[in-house]
Amino acid sequence: MRTFYAGLLILSLLLGLNLKITAEAATAVNERNTQSTAIQDLLPATTISVQHEKQQDALLKKETAEPVRKLPANYKTVTIEGEAKATEKQAVAFVKKNTQGTDMKFSAEEIVRYYYEESAKEGIRADLALSQALLETGFFKFNGTVKAKQNNFCGLGTVNKKVSGASFKKPIFGVRAHIQHLLAYATPRKPKTKIIDPRYELAAKIRKNQGYVITWHALNGKWAMGKDYSEKIFDIRSKMLEMPNE
Repeated sequence: MRTFYAGLLILSLLLGLNLKITAEAATAVNERNTQSTAIQDLLPATTISVQHEKQQDALLKKETAEPVRKLPANYKTVTIEGEAKATEKQAVAFVKKNTQGTDMKFSAEEIVRYYYEESAKEGIRADLALSQALLETGFFKFNGTVKAKQNNFCGLGTVNKKVSGASFKKPIFGVRAHIQHLLAYATPRKPKTKIIDPRYELAAKIRKNQGYVITWHALNGKWAMGKDYSEKIFDIRSKMLEMPNE
């Protein structure tokens, strides 16, 4: 019996000690939290605001650093030569939607027809060639070195900001030269139409020596210096494909 009561006494002492330790630990945590809050309360409002702005700026930079583009799964293997996926109706609707307020010297129907007809003659993907033209011209706004009157839709001959590049009398000739230049990059096959691209022979010679650019993705760093040049082209074409085919 004495052993039983002695056991109860020891158990009570242990429980009391544990409760005391737990209470002291909780008090210490509360004190630290209170001190942390107090320190934050002592910071000037401008300091807190600056910290918040820095966090927002960091988030914004992260969001803008990696633009979300709509790219087909196999876009890196899509060849320059081939058939278009977007129809002429989709292309016309897309051009109209994205060139409102633009002082174009041709209609959406005309420029699309030129690209699809000239591309068909040479076996080039018309929708991607048109998408490239939209990228190069800023959707036919021509706010860069090349001006609208030049009918130069692909930056042909524009080697730097001081050189405006080639000029063509009519839009259809500018389109034809664009398609011929793509052909010079992609294949040793000569154009079926009379060569009017002033840089065709030079481009064909370079590609013969350095290797032909078979895919649109391979244009990165060759046609233009941007490492995501083709990605921008495919993103435009993807949006074109979303247009109604009516």
